[in-house]
Amino acid sequence: MADHAEQLEKEHMKHRLFKVAALCVILFVFISVWSRGTQKRFASLTITTRGEQSQPISLRVELAQTSQEIEQGLSNRDTRGSDGMLFILPQEMKPAFWMKDMRFPLDFIWIRNGSIVDLTRNVPISPPLATHTPNSSVTHVLEIPAGFIDQHNIHLGDSVEWK
Repeated sequence: MADHAEQLEKEHMKHRLFKVAALCVILFVFISVWSRGTQKRFASLTITTRGEQSQPISLRVELAQTSQEIEQGLSNRDTRGSDGMLFILPQEMKPAFWMKDMRFPLDFIWIRNGSIVDLTRNVPISPPLATHTPNSSVTHVLEIPAGFIDQHNIHLGDSVEWK
């Protein structure tokens, strides 16, 4: 009888250890997936202008790829945290961007297949519900500080690359 009780206790302990191990694995997977989703991803971006004495412009930009990242953008921040944000759109489209909950003005560089196809200068933080759309469809949008386009003499047709 004592052997049977001992055997039951051992089985119960094994079952309990299995539950704890399974819970630890599930917790580890959850934390890994959650932290990957909350880590900011950055890229090195270069704009090559076509002026005679122009130098390539190098930037460190945050990437916005998921629908949640694209919707959030740079809103509710006091600073950019990088030189700008590159939005990687899910397909070629004419997106509408707005300045909801923005705390600083921006320039928009509209990009299709590595080439600048439209420019929107000095977008103010208000009115927040006004939308800004390129003249043609794009694959990427680069948000940078207001005045950047003019300061760096950026034009339509200039090329943009990132790694």
